[in-house]
Amino acid sequence: MALTEKFDLVVASSVCSFLPDYNSTLRDLSSALKPGGLFVQWETG
Repeated sequence: MALTEKFDLVVASSVCSFLPDYNSTLRDLSSALKPGGLFVQWETG
């Protein structure tokens, strides 16, 4: 993932259970966060 902008918050709802490589995606998402930024995810169902 090649994002140049950093984010304060990344939100994922009912998507992470469908990822083929959750750990790799989590590393990519964490690199898109500003220092102290938050990644929030939840699954419904």
